[in-house]
Amino acid sequence: MRSWSSTLDRAAVDTPSLRADFSEQRKRVAERSRAEYMAARLLLPTSLLPDVVAVVAFMHDSDDLLDRALPGEGISRLASWEEQTREALQSGDSPDSTLRCLVSACGRHPGLRDRVESFLRGAAVEASWVGFGSEAEYKEYVAAYSLPAFMLSACLLRQGSEDAAAYEGHCHELIDAMQRIDFLSDLAEDVASGRLGISLETLDCHGLAPEDLKRGLSPDSSALDQLVRQQVERAEESLAAARGLTTMVNPDCGPFVSALFEVQELRAHAVRRAGALVLVAPPDISGLRLARLLIKYLAKAIWKRAATAGGQ
Repeated sequence: MRSWSSTLDRAAVDTPSLRADFSEQRKRVAERSRAEYMAARLLLPTSLLPDVVAVVAFMHDSDDLLDRALPGEGISRLASWEEQTREALQSGDSPDSTLRCLVSACGRHPGLRDRVESFLRGAAVEASWVGFGSEAEYKEYVAAYSLPAFMLSACLLRQGSEDAAAYEGHCHELIDAMQRIDFLSDLAEDVASGRLGISLETLDCHGLAPEDLKRGLSPDSSALDQLVRQQVERAEESLAAARGLTTMVNPDCGPFVSALFEVQELRAHAVRRAGALVLVAPPDISGLRLARLLIKYLAKAIWKRAATAGGQ
């Protein structure tokens, strides 16, 4: 594994101030998305990693800005962030380190600018989101906000010759699964904030209501256990439907995408195992299982590179 300094060299991030910006974003992304970051650090092409870090950091900052907004404040905060982002992209500079990294990434990937615009348009859905009445509303949220957010990084991995619509369709299935798992993992936090990622329709199907969750169910609640299992099964169905994505990315990105699928499977397993305890604390992946998974894919990637080099 190359050092971070040599990784920035390979990505042509050469000014000291910009290298410091990227290093700051890397630290924040690693702290927030430990498993996914480790997969990217070990398995993505070195020259691509800083740009993936940049867009993920931008997505995280956008999320945080909206999550911390007071009731009724989200739209105005989003408008200010949109203005800052567009000014940065137009001028090529910004007082914000996250936006400076985003500008740098867009310079290497011109198509990324359109994805940023799609994400900002979808962010209005997140800014006004307070919960879901039905499964259909959840699906609309994923299509309008979660998918454009995911495509910020996914667009960097695609083979240019692959069908764009089919590629995005597989990405849609994958982010649907990831979002569903996230909402289950974050249930305790979401109940406290009053914004549930589980629809009222789904709760009602299991004889539950938001008030039940606010009061706190006992950890052995069979109704919540059943709800968690059902939602995990739906997430796993979406993961299975998205598997074609592994053949549509740049071959150098294949090991990372395959590992990403297995990370989501581990997260789904952790949520299923927790059951009703998701109402107490977010479940986490075993560090040992994660390490084994990453070592497996790193070994495969090294073998493939060696075989390719030997055949030349």
